[in-house]
Amino acid sequence: MNLEINFLNFRNKIDKLDNKIIKLLFKRNYISKEIAKTKIILKKDIKDKNREKEILLNIYKKSKKYNISKKYIKKIFKIIINHSIKMQKKIFNKKNIQKISFLGPEGSYSYYATKKYCKKKILYKKLPYKNFNEVINALEKNIVNFSILPLENSNTGKIDETYKILEKKKLFIIKTLNIKINHCLLSKQIIKTKNIQIIYTHLQPFLQCKKFIKNFCKLSKIKFVESTSSAIKNILIKNKNNIAAIGHKKNKNFFNLKILKKNINNDKNNFTKFIVLKRNKKKIDYKKNIILIKFLYNIKKFPNNILLILYENNIKIKSLIYHKSNVEDNKNIYFVEIKNNKILTKNIKNILKKTLKITNSIKIIGNYKK
Repeated sequence: MNLEINFLNFRNKIDKLDNKIIKLLFKRNYISKEIAKTKIILKKDIKDKNREKEILLNIYKKSKKYNISKKYIKKIFKIIINHSIKMQKKIFNKKNIQKISFLGPEGSYSYYATKKYCKKKILYKKLPYKNFNEVINALEKNIVNFSILPLENSNTGKIDETYKILEKKKLFIIKTLNIKINHCLLSKQIIKTKNIQIIYTHLQPFLQCKKFIKNFCKLSKIKFVESTSSAIKNILIKNKNNIAAIGHKKNKNFFNLKILKKNINNDKNNFTKFIVLKRNKKKIDYKKNIILIKFLYNIKKFPNNILLILYENNIKIKSLIYHKSNVEDNKNIYFVEIKNNKILTKNIKNILKKTLKITNSIKIIGNYKK
């Protein structure tokens, strides 16, 4: 009886060890795929004979220590290594690496939005640019496949530079991302806020931190620059002990800066919505939750007739943003986010056609999940 119990216990132990081996192989496969992505960026070959020899030599040493046959361990690890090469070949044989432009440098809020978007994607290369126009030019010139830009902030509202781009350019929104904003006051050296003579900042961070600046940096002169990255660049180049910049706390590590004050934004619940843009209009998937529409109209008030059509057809407006057109025809533009639901999926196309009788033009420029 005792022998039978021991026998079953040994089997259970084997099962547990097998489960551990499978989990370890899964982890190894994941790391192997990540190595493949890095090899593509670094332009390295899939096979590395020296690395294979190094792995096998280490394995032989370990097997000797635990009295495991060299032939046995060689067979096992040859299978593991060959499987790893096959997986890497599959990744190499996929389309070229996808490139994505954002407002740089690394450490900016746009960088963290881009990082969040690329997290579950295969083969993305993140390319930082100095300003909004450069980000979009890279997309229009086919240098990148996608671009990420900030659209709205929960405290300060719409970001005009992005809405101007949506007005003029033929681009399509495929996704939105919300990023928590925690602004910091940064400098090359630790200094008292009352001794800061100049603060470099983009307009948006300044507006989001206005209360702090008003209370603690009354004597500081504000110099507006085209991006947060430009603000950081200014304090790095000038290297003075009486200047500061507003930026992300992780800029501290990227550029060896000192944090003078954390969380200086007006509101602790400060979020910025980012959009992912691509060149070609994606086929509209009416099952997706949100549709962003650009309406062009020649009076400032949004047409009540359109609101009525949407209301009568049970379409909920998620947001309605007014944007004054810069074009000479003096038209007014409205960006309307509408919430779709399964019942309306088939009818939405027809409902939107009705609105064309009222407005000068209508264009779907975004289609994405909530």
